[in-house]
Amino acid sequence: MPGIPKSRGCQVCKRRKVKCDETWPSCGQCTRIRTDCPGPTTLFKFINKTTGGAPGVEIADDTAVSRPSSPMVYMRKVHYSNVNDAAAGYGRLQMTLPRGNPTTVADRVGLRLASTLERGPAEVVTTFMGYLPEIPKRIAESPCLRDSVNLFCTAWAGFRSQGQRKPLLAMPQYGKLLRSLQKALTNGEAHRIETLAAMTLLERTARLFDLNSESLNFHLKGIRQVFIQKTLPNPDDQLDVKLTNEVHALLLRDWPGSSEDMTVLTSAQKEALSQCASSQLSNLESRPFLESDIMVLYTCAEKFIKLLAEFQQVLRNPEKMEMASSVRRGLHEMKNEGRQAAADSLARWIEDGAIEEKVDPAFVAGKRYRISSMYLIGLYHAMIMCQLIPLSVLHHLDVMCGTQDSTVIDESRQVGAEMWKIMPAIKSLEPVIAIIMMNGACMSYEFADERGREYVLETILDIDSSVGRYPKKKESLRGAVMDRIRLLTGRNLNQPIQGLVLS
Repeated sequence: MPGIPKSRGCQVCKRRKVKCDETWPSCGQCTRIRTDCPGPTTLFKFINKTTGGAPGVEIADDTAVSRPSSPMVYMRKVHYSNVNDAAAGYGRLQMTLPRGNPTTVADRVGLRLASTLERGPAEVVTTFMGYLPEIPKRIAESPCLRDSVNLFCTAWAGFRSQGQRKPLLAMPQYGKLLRSLQKALTNGEAHRIETLAAMTLLERTARLFDLNSESLNFHLKGIRQVFIQKTLPNPDDQLDVKLTNEVHALLLRDWPGSSEDMTVLTSAQKEALSQCASSQLSNLESRPFLESDIMVLYTCAEKFIKLLAEFQQVLRNPEKMEMASSVRRGLHEMKNEGRQAAADSLARWIEDGAIEEKVDPAFVAGKRYRISSMYLIGLYHAMIMCQLIPLSVLHHLDVMCGTQDSTVIDESRQVGAEMWKIMPAIKSLEPVIAIIMMNGACMSYEFADERGREYVLETILDIDSSVGRYPKKKESLRGAVMDRIRLLTGRNLNQPIQGLVLS
């Protein structure tokens, strides 16, 4: 009868596709390969439950609690001679209806995204990609969104396979997406939310999975142009609300421009952005943080864009001492705001049990934090970055002006040690997410002692082992870390301003 195993051989032999001699408690094949024999296969008979029941099928007394419309599969205990009765059993499985076969390209891509979201780690989806669950039902409306989702799923699958990875530029899905985007932009579809979603997902795909990050500035430039021309967000459209909020945060953090670049928005747009941010924060479930925690980061990001532009003017013209004093005051103010917000938030999170402080004398920082939420890891990491980057710029200004301030160096080391305390939690994340947060590790390297620097290098090498963005040798990695510090602090005048890179 279908559904009944034909052999009582053990599962090890069945997987190896060899004949089991069925000499229990351990068969000869398992003895030869020195593995534990699981014993004879449990024999079950599967019976589909139809309306009215099937004759001879024993049904448990609690079947009434199940919904009548739910498809059910029942298993009943079947007795065979020479089989230990304890190995048999009776159970009930409730199955869901199978999905229909996709009939169009959009359906297939949407189903692929849904399957990817179900199997993939949650932190990949929730890191500036909270709009992804809203996308499958909108794929059919936009070819460029369909192609962007296809590229994202392909790049993610390639990363998870740990095989030979290709840069996005070499993938055929990338070229197809660029052609779809070009057609959408030239046909007057730039104002559609689906077009902005396709461009944002492309930027996120490049940031997470591309081996070369040189294209990020081009993606950000295109996103900014479409974002500014876009109409006001529709509060009844969840994709519009979530995407608007996340694109705004993305541009505040990473847009390579001066302070004027983020002041082109009208007052109505700014009000709409504020409403989207508040709406998104109120929808976050079980959040042990306050809206004020997020707004501190927004404020610091806006201030830092202007301060960094003025700092670069001082670098080009060292005689501008008055501007240097103004930048120093602004950086001190920003650093103090970040320090106060981090201290208040940390005390509240520890009291609420969201963060556990564990003493570890063998650890480089003496203590480490066990953090329950990925949101908190990213949020506290951002608050530390709001202190580390201004402190580094302040130290460079002191060197330029010939006024060494030991308190800046001491405070930088203390804040750097605070960054190390969350490194074990960062290492527990998906590697493509953890590698983005290595900006914090790089910033803590500058003023660290020899032991601290070795810890930073080993942490980066450990996380980057499956990503491949940093050099593999420590000698080359030291230079790459210092280059990253100069880029984040605006000291590399040959590169555009990065803004306050919080992640």
